[in-house]
Amino acid sequence: MLTTTAIDHVEEPFTIHLAHGLLTPQQADALYATAPLLNAEQIAQVDPNHEKQYRMNLVYLVRDGESSDAATALSPEWAELLRDLRSEQFMDWLEAGTGLQLRGLPLDIGVYTHVDGDFISCHKDKPNKAITAILYLNSDWPAGSGGEYEVRVSGDPSVEPVRRIAPRAGQFLAFPPGDQSWHSVSRVDTGGAVIRLTVQLEFWFEDWQTRYRRRPAETEITSKVVN
Repeated sequence: MLTTTAIDHVEEPFTIHLAHGLLTPQQADALYATAPLLNAEQIAQVDPNHEKQYRMNLVYLVRDGESSDAATALSPEWAELLRDLRSEQFMDWLEAGTGLQLRGLPLDIGVYTHVDGDFISCHKDKPNKAITAILYLNSDWPAGSGGEYEVRVSGDPSVEPVRRIAPRAGQFLAFPPGDQSWHSVSRVDTGGAVIRLTVQLEFWFEDWQTRYRRRPAETEITSKVVN
């Protein structure tokens, strides 16, 4: 399913790897129509004292390299996409394009949705993460509806982003967390017309149990999301 195209690189204010055309609009539409959202949960952090506030919805397909229950009941389109994302060919392409050795690291693959009002505030990502990679699945994202990946120069939300990347189908964005990797996702507002849909790969330096044993206490709200 995936077409591994050339990867471009942005170096300022932090390293971002960008590729386009991994999916056709028709493939993205088929994935959108059959997205495995039945068991998605809302995750939210609303404490203003926490560095990162967010509201979004998530269902894991892979956790620490192991398939979840949700991965066993996928549509043919999603099953093919997941096979491609875990394939040797894709890993060759990702390692070559990022210059990072990722094989052998704990891997999570999640389906993330943002509905109206969902957002992610300015943050850098956790230092125990090797890289975050995002595949966008919206073939027709309405202009002015938020949901953009915002590249920032600091953690000050009053400073305008230096770049905004709209969620376009087949676009692939990856970045390793660092001291300057400030970014956010602008609040979604489509009038209920569209759900922002992405697949996110996270490669970690620690397994899930170690990560969450060391995770500071935080307020998290979870609830079932009804399609």
